Amino acid sequence: MDPAQAFLVPQNSTHRQYEALRAYFVDHLPGPEVAQRFGYEVAKSRHLFQDFIDATAAIAIDEHDIWVQFQKRAHNLWQK
Repeated sequence: MDPAQAFLVPQNSTHRQYEALRAYFVDHLPGPEVAQRFGYEVAKSRHLFQDFIDATAAIAIDEHDIWVQFQKRAHNLWQK
């Protein structure tokens, strides 16, 4: 197996989300292209991007590990 395939063909949903977010935010690929490449419907990919933007993260680093825990912000639907 080509080692690059480990990065290009995600094997689980967390890795797939990471690669989709990276393609959109780092590589600046258009949303519909990202959706097609990673097997999302276009509307689902929009939600993925927006949820990432709306998320807050707690980060912890020690000499062996890095932990990132995302927590979605609460939205007030009644607020304009």
